[in-house]
Amino acid sequence: MNEIIRLNFKSGSSLSAGDIDRKLKHSFVNIKEEMDEHLQAINENTNEITSNYEYICELEARIERLTERMDKMQMFIESYIGAKSPAVEQIEIKPLSKAEQDVFTALYILQEEKGTVTFADIAEMACIGVEEVSAHVASMISKGVPVSKKFIDNEPYLKLDKEFKTLQAKENILHIVH
Repeated sequence: MNEIIRLNFKSGSSLSAGDIDRKLKHSFVNIKEEMDEHLQAINENTNEITSNYEYICELEARIERLTERMDKMQMFIESYIGAKSPAVEQIEIKPLSKAEQDVFTALYILQEEKGTVTFADIAEMACIGVEEVSAHVASMISKGVPVSKKFIDNEPYLKLDKEFKTLQAKENILHIVH
């Protein structure tokens, strides 16, 4: 609008109110068309991102099912042959403190219920703060407990290694702690 008025005064010609109104409407129509094009591009990108996310979730679910099948096959082979996986035998865990045991137990139980677990989930079950849970998990990892982190929307989700979890189920969770 300022551009139209400035051009009108600079050129010395006088535009009628109708001319100014038409030029303004034309300018606003152009702006609206540009905004519509941007909105359409944003919607296309959003749709693509959504479909990619759904595809990744589907792949993760398939990988999880394959992993479970492989674990079952390995357990069957181990029970049939009587052999144990070398990776499981090599896990050495340093003794955990009482607080770390509580966090481990909460993680173990919640993983059975939910699959992946957040620090907040563990904090609620163990009745301690999220920062304290984070510190205990870091300490457990440094002591050899195979905890993996996966970030979804910048939030860490925790999971115990399947072989380790199976071993703990067979030997009783408390054998890793003193």
